[in-house]
Amino acid sequence: MKNLNKAYEWNLPKEYDRFPEKLSEIADYREDFINQIFKNHGEEIQNDLLLSMFQEKWKTIAGLLSRHSFPESVKAKKIFVTVDHSMYAQEIKLHENSIMSLAKKNGLPSLKIITRVGTVKRTSEAVTLQKESTETDDFMNEIRKVLQC
Repeated sequence: MKNLNKAYEWNLPKEYDRFPEKLSEIADYREDFINQIFKNHGEEIQNDLLLSMFQEKWKTIAGLLSRHSFPESVKAKKIFVTVDHSMYAQEIKLHENSIMSLAKKNGLPSLKIITRVGTVKRTSEAVTLQKESTETDDFMNEIRKVLQC
């Protein structure tokens, strides 16, 4: 079994090759460990964090366009948004400035939007709304059938 307590495995200073004896040493170790993670994976972590923030606020930022689009990834100051039809890709590009100004108002950075047509992943809220909409449509269809008889 690999000993994960060795400092060289985490590219930390050699003084952390032993178990810390003082509380202050633990704090130093933790800070160096976090810095090492951000040094190696900082951009990925930042992109994932931005993506989750955009996904959480997408309905507020994109308005009605959020029903047909969803942010899929963030890379190099660009947000990649999947849309379910090319018409919505065009609409998002047309309203990119207003979408990003709403993003800024919601505490998010302004990113360049790149769209692609594909299957839009739905959040649980969107799925719930879609189910409610389908159930309402089914109910209305049954009422129409009864009224036609």
